[in-house]
Amino acid sequence: FLTLSRAGSTTIGDTFSINLEGNVLENLRDFTCDLTFDPEILKTSSINYGLFLSNNGIDPTVCSTPHINNVTGQITGISCRRNMDTGVTGAGVLATINFEAIGIGKSILTIENPVLSSPTGDLIELIVIEKEKVTVDRPHGEVSGKVTDPLGNPVYGVEVIAFLND
Repeated sequence: FLTLSRAGSTTIGDTFSINLEGNVLENLRDFTCDLTFDPEILKTSSINYGLFLSNNGIDPTVCSTPHINNVTGQITGISCRRNMDTGVTGAGVLATINFEAIGIGKSILTIENPVLSSPTGDLIELIVIEKEKVTVDRPHGEVSGKVTDPLGNPVYGVEVIAFLND
């Protein structure tokens, strides 16, 4: 499997991370993929490679510097290769993509052109759960005050609900 995952809600101005995770039963030696997003809602700030391919930092890897295009909403060339003749199996983080929420709405993150290879260069058949939806809300505000009767006396036990119209 190749998936994107994140937790939590997001408002404008928040920074957050999306993990590109792999779960492989065959020996994985290298991977490459691209990622798309809505550039009116999200902006990519950086990409950090995870420790899964390097066997939790034990084995050396060579990772590319991806090309981030925040105008078109594309990240190309996310890739890493083990410097060993062996592969790794199991599950873990291949890369972490760091974003800033810059607009209100929903952005679909899509993995494109995924390729996973074994130590012999054979392609590893994979299932790609390629989409993750990020919803960005307007900043939350605070409502404060008190409820009073017509004479200005505090009224207790009242529930106040505030709605924001778009």
